[in-house]
Amino acid sequence: MRKLILRIVVALITFLIGTLAALLVSRFEIKPSYAFVVKPFYLAELGLPRFNPSARGCGMGYTQTYYTDDGQPLSEGVSWNPSPSVIKERFQHWISDAKQVVERVPKFRNHRGEVGERIILINRPDELGRGSVSILFYDGGGSYRFIDAPTLDLAFEFEKYLISIDFKSPM
Repeated sequence: MRKLILRIVVALITFLIGTLAALLVSRFEIKPSYAFVVKPFYLAELGLPRFNPSARGCGMGYTQTYYTDDGQPLSEGVSWNPSPSVIKERFQHWISDAKQVVERVPKFRNHRGEVGERIILINRPDELGRGSVSILFYDGGGSYRFIDAPTLDLAFEFEKYLISIDFKSPM
């Protein structure tokens, strides 16, 4: 019984000391006297486009390349085949060859209302050591859509841009 009372007293004292310390620390909170707000600006704010189309290739689908206003390469396109099983195989190969799967949403509704699988991948570096990020969308048919960018942030920004123009190339 004495041990129980001793434990309760020690716990109570510890609680009171902790509460007192928290109150004292909160009174001496350090407030910065200045702050810098860094706001990035893009050439698009000056009326120049952020993403400039460069070249387009067609065949079993298409690939459209773009360059950002600071020179980074991007691409988007559709891979198509009359056989959905071939497309499914290529789609799965791209996923299995990736370095990391960042996000996988099996029932994603895209901007057109189509439901399919959306996957964000970090790809293995190419022969020059450059890495990339891909966003893939496959609705189970004979084609899948892809976006490829150097970084994840740029991939999301590029995706928003493409949605705003409904993936219609300005070229």
